[in-house]
Amino acid sequence: MTRIQYTGVWDQFGVADGLPDMKIECLFEDSQRTLWIGTRSKGLVRYSGDEFTSYTSRDGLSGNEVFAVREAADEGIWVATNNGLCVWRGTSFEAVEATDGLSFLWGAADGLDGHLWFGVERRPNEPARICHWDGVELTVVPLERSSAVAGRSIHAIAIDEENTIWCGGHGLFAIAGADVREIEPPPNEYLDVKRLCATADGSVIVATESGTYRVVESELIEIPELGDNVECLCRSASGDAWAGTSAGARFRVESRGVTEVGSIDLPLWRAMTEDRKGRIWLGSYGFGMYCFDETRVRVAEASRGLSDNTVQALALHEGRVWIGTRNGLTTDDGTPLSELAEIGDDYSAENVTGLLSDSLGRLWIGKRNGYMYVFDGGVVRQCAAIQGMRHYSIDVIVEALDGSVWVASSSSGGLARYASPTAVEEIDVGPNSGFPARIGAIAVAPDGTMAFGSSVPQSWDGIAELRDGEFSRIEGIEGCEITALT
Repeated sequence: MTRIQYTGVWDQFGVADGLPDMKIECLFEDSQRTLWIGTRSKGLVRYSGDEFTSYTSRDGLSGNEVFAVREAADEGIWVATNNGLCVWRGTSFEAVEATDGLSFLWGAADGLDGHLWFGVERRPNEPARICHWDGVELTVVPLERSSAVAGRSIHAIAIDEENTIWCGGHGLFAIAGADVREIEPPPNEYLDVKRLCATADGSVIVATESGTYRVVESELIEIPELGDNVECLCRSASGDAWAGTSAGARFRVESRGVTEVGSIDLPLWRAMTEDRKGRIWLGSYGFGMYCFDETRVRVAEASRGLSDNTVQALALHEGRVWIGTRNGLTTDDGTPLSELAEIGDDYSAENVTGLLSDSLGRLWIGKRNGYMYVFDGGVVRQCAAIQGMRHYSIDVIVEALDGSVWVASSSSGGLARYASPTAVEEIDVGPNSGFPARIGAIAVAPDGTMAFGSSVPQSWDGIAELRDGEFSRIEGIEGCEITALT
């Protein structure tokens, strides 16, 4: 099994955020991108992205224990509860009378033909059953001719690419047209199915109390990497499966193998879904609801190819994010500069402290030793030396409107202007120059005016402005260490 560190953000939602119950039984996103949340005892919750709205039996809900939600072709939201089915029609709930007295569990699915299927909780001396809505009529479908004394529940349903209906609970059944058959369990095992997920390759993932399996041509093939602690499954946008465990781990299950992609270190429960934005929503039993959003942040670090975890400079250059660290320069995918450029012997990889992508497509590189380099045309070349800034850390690099490049050191002082990589002018930053002695930030206004902020208020306080070749000090800015200007 492969393990990778996740690169997204986890968010937790609980009572303080508007959830009425910390025990989450099901999650479903409808065609309008509304998230529906079924709770253990506090009814149904609708989440618009901004606020939670709760519904209970007082609002017409059939029961306050909500185990499954599905959307019909007419956009009616079907809700499976401990006391029958009901349908949300936009303003109110409508009870499905044919299910009065039936108790439902987690199993629910919508087929390729638009039909809905719901698993029914067991009753003594009655066969395992499911409910089927064909868009016109709801029927109860028995899955076996004889019945166990205790009865058998169905609490997981999945529909594969051939429109075969897989029903799991106390046993595993497959419905193909009018044919219903029970799948034989592995030797010496009883199939107590927790969750099912049909994948795009035609197989079905089966999570049971004794292990996790893949059904291939009616044969159960064990997935040993997942073991018996998978509590939730859902299909990904790519057609593979996501799996969550009682230990809080999250896995991607593909035909080529299993990849662990992170953990929240809290037990997950039966609820899991991927929304249209690619976010993964998960439920827990007592810890609320979680959302994993991989799109919100992308992490680059040493374990993923970054040269060092101490980041000192960033620049967007030719569609890549370039990252300067204590140990060199890499792109955000971990590619080092040495693989993308021809580098001379005079270039030292360590301690990149400043970066700038200029209007001519060049990447300027400032170093802690006071040297400047330019990456241009696939080649890295050393710029003209700044004699007064030797061994200074060049960490401020800005392009002026005339194309010149200004560089400064926020910690040691010094300021210089490059008309080109081979022509540099050192700027006096002495006590009478009008400049801060140490410059923490430089900004260029649309009219070409430049502002220079002091990084050490004790030696020179505030911001100096360069307009039409004349320097002036901006009054009223005192006691500030200025590290950024825009």
